[in-house]
Amino acid sequence: MRGKRGRVSADAEGADAEYGCDADDDRACDDVSFIADRMLGKLCVWLRILGYDTIYAGQVLQRLNDDGETHGDETHGDEAHGDIEDNLILNLALKERRILLTRDKQLATHARARGAMCILLRSDDLNEQLRELASCLNLNLEPVARRCSECNAPIRLVREDEVEELLINREYVPKALIHRTDFWVCEGCGRIYWEGSHWRAIRRRLETIKKETSPGRRIAVGGTFDTLHDGHKMLLETVYELSAGGYITIGLTSDTFARIKRERAVLSFKARAENLRQYMRRKYHVNVRIVELNDRYGVTLDEDFDYIVISPETYNVALKINKLRREKGKKEIKIVKVPHLLAEDGMVISATRIKRGEIDRHGNVL
Repeated sequence: MRGKRGRVSADAEGADAEYGCDADDDRACDDVSFIADRMLGKLCVWLRILGYDTIYAGQVLQRLNDDGETHGDETHGDEAHGDIEDNLILNLALKERRILLTRDKQLATHARARGAMCILLRSDDLNEQLRELASCLNLNLEPVARRCSECNAPIRLVREDEVEELLINREYVPKALIHRTDFWVCEGCGRIYWEGSHWRAIRRRLETIKKETSPGRRIAVGGTFDTLHDGHKMLLETVYELSAGGYITIGLTSDTFARIKRERAVLSFKARAENLRQYMRRKYHVNVRIVELNDRYGVTLDEDFDYIVISPETYNVALKINKLRREKGKKEIKIVKVPHLLAEDGMVISATRIKRGEIDRHGNVL
């Protein structure tokens, strides 16, 4: 989500679809949480896959019982709306400032009357529902290992000293991947997660939705982005401005590829990716897609982009990308070259110079 949210329309059969929220609600996209009615079970699972704290209506009564709270049939002056569960959903939405997601017009009307944030979705198709939310909320459409898709509890990385207890003794965990990939464990139900073929299927579905949703441009940029400095930030500023609300793909060199022809130490792929994500969220309030680069071209030979943003030393790589695309019968990508940013001494700001102790991240001579 970008900046502050005002009143956004998810037009589903007129004014019934209005999403209202306070003008001073400036929560970042990571802080947005939802509560979904019983008709939106699949959507609830997918929102959790995207990292959003999402309560399912069918779990509300159990949750409130676990909290030790007592709730009667409170209708707040609307005796015609006597559904206990609906009132419990609204109570929780108001109490925890959750956005209510529903396909029930009566529930949406009741929610607005009580001042709850609500989106009335028009479609019963999952892809359409995600498109609707992406359009009105700038929803993150990248899978994030943050929530359990089953119970909504937080998930965390499995530590090395937990491998035997949590992974080896579970039949459904692929033993060949242990010590070769990351695993996560749900802090609520204990379910184990890892990035397998199902993640690729999830990403394919989300990519399709993004292409159909994005009103802006598709931007590609690549690099190592080790020790994020002002030169990198100027490059990323160009990327953001060109995207015009579209989606951004950053090709980030793998650990192996990053260390080719480099004698100095390089931060791990995981650390560099997290630094980029946090910077783009903090600076521009956007989520970016990060793909691992094991060669100079990455996904640019197969996927379509409006622009590829490069620095002077990678201009020839961009030309080669377009040559290979032409040979495959694909449309060329427009190339935008961003000049190097110079340090105080007139030389280029680079991670190598920073790590040698010659300059700082802003180009000041040390």
